[in-house]
Amino acid sequence: MDSRRDLIETLGELSEAMKEATGRLYRRFAAMSFDQMVEAGIYAYFQTLADVAHMAGTYRQAEWELIDERTRRLWELFSEEYALDSYMSNFALMDGHQGAESEYYLNPVSYRMWRRAGAHDDLPRAGRARPLVPAYVLDDHDYPRRVSPGGFADVKGTSSLPAKTGRYTFTRGRLTEEEMNRAAREYASPLLQAPWRNVDDATVKYRWENEEVDALYRYTQEHSRLLHGRGSALVRADLDRIREAAGERPWSAVSVDRGAAVHR
Repeated sequence: MDSRRDLIETLGELSEAMKEATGRLYRRFAAMSFDQMVEAGIYAYFQTLADVAHMAGTYRQAEWELIDERTRRLWELFSEEYALDSYMSNFALMDGHQGAESEYYLNPVSYRMWRRAGAHDDLPRAGRARPLVPAYVLDDHDYPRRVSPGGFADVKGTSSLPAKTGRYTFTRGRLTEEEMNRAAREYASPLLQAPWRNVDDATVKYRWENEEVDALYRYTQEHSRLLHGRGSALVRADLDRIREAAGERPWSAVSVDRGAAVHR
């Protein structure tokens, strides 16, 4: 921005645009039936898995816009009342049997809520949602090709929501499904090729000493100001030490100061 006023006016315009867009979206939600809202929520969560198809340039919207008939058989169990109780117990308060079901959910905010809910154990109930099978097992195997060999033809399901008709928005513009897939297939990166394409977070966690994992870290650190050439053996204390050696305050010190300021 050229001036403080420009910044204020721009932020004001963006706020109004987001407020209007949010209002339109919520009016659309209000017109949905309960089943449609549940399906929309399922589609939203499923899109996390669709990232692989997006990156491979094989994404087909129709494959992600239906509820499998096996899921539909359990529909009556998930009434609005049960679903709310289940969500609050297993996610927000973490006092259910599946509480703390993943490392991601065990954060300070959730932990405080769990304590205030009247929990008496030392920690939330054990459990994890992280995949126990790391992606590197896919190397030299054809497991995915043996699942649903007939492709989408093997899938049976229904949807009560209208099909997507709009384009997909990217930095290069609004693209059709085919344009989006073609652009993804044309993109090349060593991160998406052997030997690194099957190195996921579980692989890194349990095989960080592997030469291929270390090489992956060194590649991603090539343009880092402080981490160039450090590899995969770094721990949090190393990052603080590196910043201090560079004459910069470590994030741990900044975090402590901010916490003290909040309490004051």
